[in-house]
Formats: sequence, structure tokens, C-alpha cells
Amino acid sequence: AAQVWQQTLRPALYLTDHLQQAETVAEDLAAFLPSVSVEVYPPAEVLPYEYYAESPELTAQRLKVLTALVRGERTVVVAPLAALTRRLPPPAVFSRSGLEVAPGMILDREELLARLVELGYRRVERVEARAEFAARGDIVDIFPLPAAYPYRLELFDNEVDSIREFDPESQRSRASVGEVWLGPAAEACLSPALRERALAHLRAAADRYRQTLMDRGLSAQAEKVRLRVEALLERTAQGLAEPQERLIPFAYDKTAVLSDYLPAPALVFIDEPVHLIEEGRNFSRELAEMQSRLLADGSL
Repeated sequence: AAQVWQQTLRPALYLTDHLQQAETVAEDLAAFLPSVSVEVYPPAEVLPYEYYAESPELTAQRLKVLTALVRGERTVVVAPLAALTRRLPPPAVFSRSGLEVAPGMILDREELLARLVELGYRRVERVEARAEFAARGDIVDIFPLPAAYPYRLELFDNEVDSIREFDPESQRSRASVGEVWLGPAAEACLSPALRERALAHLRAAADRYRQTLMDRGLSAQAEKVRLRVEALLERTAQGLAEPQERLIPFAYDKTAVLSDYLPAPALVFIDEPVHLIEEGRNFSRELAEMQSRLLADGSL
């Protein structure tokens, strides 16, 4: 794979059957391609229909990969097959949601703060973790998920005077940086308008599903649907990332998967194709069985 990539220099996706194999392959490719970024795109830790509180590290890694792809960076992505089942916003939406910032550009402070909230960042007094931002006068601290260190933007009136990395523990500034990309703090990329659209579509779909269950005399299952939707709406109102990821299919007319983010023409490598096909069939069968079970129980 490394030799083929060196000959073509085209965007590449290497598929494996599980995450551990993806990590091993990524290490091997990185040794043969020292000048190229080789990144693992991890799948969700649970099946699509299960509730979960996913680690921010996994979300940060996926956002790092998606950011590199939409920005056209030289990246080889290694992913287990299950990662392709994760629904994503269209690449153009993800790309537009980010914000390019560089010294010398004109940037209204209040508009920046409002944009960060829309992108899913949480305002705090002191930035110590990813997806946080803080504002003190003309200084705005931001910690994008894919970044190694948070950024400190110093504004002079409405102009970006400087951008520096800083240590989240000591809060001391580090090296100056040039242009930075402030991407979304979650994969959903839901603006307030898109969130309302998704919630309206979710409510309509849930009402139809409940009515179907009621028509079949399954009132207990219909009540489960109502309670689950109310719980999802409550978690969404709290600003949690997990429920917003579940709104992606309701927010966009057409969603995407990881392979849609690869610029054309891309290379796709398949590790042990016969075995991978069988793993894909097993995974699809498991999802179908789980979906049927949850639909019958009113828990989907």
C-alpha cells in the first residue's frame, strides 16, 4: 500500500476488520511514509442503536481525520469497516462550518464568540480541556478537539493581532502560529436552525411510529417511544454531543459516510478482502437483528 501511494500520491483509505488491526496497519504505514500523516478513524464504541457517552478522545480523532480530508491535507486514513456505518454531515457542510483565523484578519469579537457556541464549544472561565473557550477582554482562548494545544487569540480592536499556542495546565503561552482552522466541536455540525429542523423531523417520525404501534394494539411499546423521544429531546437541550449525533439523519436531506470525504480520485485498500466481506455481512446481520428487535419492542 505504501509503495502504491508513493507512486500516485492520491488520497487513500485502508480498510481493516477491527480497530486493533487498523492501529497496527497505521503504525506500519507511518514507518514507510514518514512525510505523510497516517491517521486512524475509529468507529463508535457501541452499535448505532445503543445509547452511549463516548470518550472525547475518539471524537477528537475522528474530527482530526475529517478536518484533514476536507482541507485537502496529504493523509492516509486507516479505518475498520464498522467506521463506514457512522452517519456524517455532507462534506461541504462540515467544511463550511469551520472558521479560518489568521493574524491580520478582521474578526468581530462578539461574532466569534457566538460562532464558537454554534460550533459546539462550551464557554468556561479557564480553558483546560478540548471543546472549551474563554474570553477575557481582547483575549480569546479556544481548544479545538483535533489540536495538540489550545490557541490564544489576541485581538486589537476588530483585528487578530496574534495567535499563540498555550499550555492548558500552566496557561503560559507557547509558540506563535499562523493560520488556524477552528472546526466544529462535534461531528453533527448542527446550527440552531438545523437542530430545530432535525427535531421537527424526529417528532414527526416518532408520531408516525407511535401511531403504527397503537394501530397494532401495542400501547406499551408506543409509550416507550414517547419516553425515549422525550429523553433524547432533554439531552439535546442540555447541549450533549451524543443526542445531537443521533439527529444527523433527521437534519440533512442526504447524509454521508467516511468514504464520501475522500477527494476524488482516491485509493481504497482492503485488508484480507474475503475475511472483510464476511465480517461486513456479520455486522450487517447483527444490525438488522437489533433493529428488528428494537422496533418490535418500541425501543428504537
